[in-house]
Amino acid sequence: MPLLNEREHYVSDMGVMPAGFPMLFCGAIAAALGIGFVLSLLFERGWYFIVIVPMVLALALGGVLHLLVAGSKCRNHWIAGILGVLVGALAYVSYFYFDMQPHLPPPLQNRVELVPEYIAHRMANDVQEDVGKPQVGQKKPLAVMNWLMFLFELSCFMGIVGATGWNRARRAYSRDLRRWAHKEEVQTAPYYSENLMAAWQSGELARGLLDAPPVGQPQQSCKFIAEWFDDPDASPLDHPVYASIEDHYRTWGLQTMRRKVLRQVELTTAEVLSLRASLPKLATKLDVIHPELQVAPAAVIAAPAAATETMFVATVTPIAEPYRQLVRNGAYAWNINIRDIIPVFYFLGGIGVMALGGWLCSVEQIILGVLAIFVGGAGFAWGTYTSQLCISVYGNLWALSRLRTEFARRPKTLVDLSDPEVKYVSIIPRESFVKIKWTMSSDLLLMKIDQARNEIRMEGDSDQYLIPGGAITDCQPLCMFHPIDAQRQNQLWMVRLLFQRDTGEQELLISVVHTDWSPHTNRSRERIARATCQQINALMAVETVEILE
Repeated sequence: MPLLNEREHYVSDMGVMPAGFPMLFCGAIAAALGIGFVLSLLFERGWYFIVIVPMVLALALGGVLHLLVAGSKCRNHWIAGILGVLVGALAYVSYFYFDMQPHLPPPLQNRVELVPEYIAHRMANDVQEDVGKPQVGQKKPLAVMNWLMFLFELSCFMGIVGATGWNRARRAYSRDLRRWAHKEEVQTAPYYSENLMAAWQSGELARGLLDAPPVGQPQQSCKFIAEWFDDPDASPLDHPVYASIEDHYRTWGLQTMRRKVLRQVELTTAEVLSLRASLPKLATKLDVIHPELQVAPAAVIAAPAAATETMFVATVTPIAEPYRQLVRNGAYAWNINIRDIIPVFYFLGGIGVMALGGWLCSVEQIILGVLAIFVGGAGFAWGTYTSQLCISVYGNLWALSRLRTEFARRPKTLVDLSDPEVKYVSIIPRESFVKIKWTMSSDLLLMKIDQARNEIRMEGDSDQYLIPGGAITDCQPLCMFHPIDAQRQNQLWMVRLLFQRDTGEQELLISVVHTDWSPHTNRSRERIARATCQQINALMAVETVEILE
């Protein structure tokens, strides 16, 4: 195997989209002047905290330049970096220009050539004051310290904004697709880069990532960064996939800034496939394009299902009008999402009522004040609890109620609505784990796993499913993650059901919906998915598939 430094790397074409350059240049200048004006306002009102305020606004300006470089598709990191340095300097110097205007008579206003003289005047006369400490006597200005602070804050603007533009323009870009690569990171403990590179060189990159020590603080981590292209018409494997390693390094025993140890090395197809457990977004995209890949991005490995011959086929029947999709209609997404933010109102309302109680106590309305504090505390606690451990229950309860109401109006249903063993489930397409959508489900159903009849019956808002046990080829729990969950903290456990129908084998990712106020954690979601799979596997005509822990 060739050395990592000798393998193919991403090479930028150093291009700039002509139509996007005016947006990049003019937008960066406008943002810099806006930041300078904000700095002058903060200084005028006494909110200019040295070092802190300039660094925060420098980061804000860097964020704006990050978006402008991405939107203009600027791949020339020299242009982006130099522009960042210049607009950073412009933002800080324009702060003195805007601050100078109120102190000049009208004939001298808007005179840019007076800015250097005004800066020198400020440096000779500015006095730094400690916030919160009593002022004893009158401090004398320290010109040397003022100039040092001026140079430090100026360098913060130039360095932060320039580095942001430089790094953003170096992201991998495909001229064929005319889009930037997606970026996905795996964080490990700092100073792990040498071990990771050794594992990569020996062909054990996936094992090196899985065995990596956990990171304590994200800002001090070693990062493995993968860049891949999301082609709507093809697989990510049809385009290069690049990987970088970023880590801290030591100088004379001291920790210094993070740097790229290895930059944008092209991965082989075998290496990409081996990293599916560490890169869930890429794994999900691959699984959508390549259904034969049985992917479990979490630490769950599904045993390959043995090929089985089925004697039965399932029946999938669309719901006839006028009963079809009466729950998941045009207003469904609004109804669900509005109800899902109810815990926020409890949380904020509880804080407000507690504040009211404190005020009532201060005006000697003790009984009302204590009562308000008690009610507000209860609301705050309930909002906190439901927002953390009962996510989406409000919306789920509303959807289940609507589902039962609409099903009761149908002339005939596959499931008994009064059966306590009926499960409320939703079907979530794999595409929902790749792109952020208002709602993830494609259908809402009531499911009955009937052991006596050896079949699964599902009555849905869109379709009916009648699946005999002999038509089932595989059923296993599968852990997925929401597209916005970059840290992979909330596991979404699906029931992956494969069955035969007249058109061939079909896959359903079924989520058992949470509709009670008990704590719902990763472990409880996994337990429910595994228990459901065990019930379904008992219907199969073959031996139950083994699930490896």
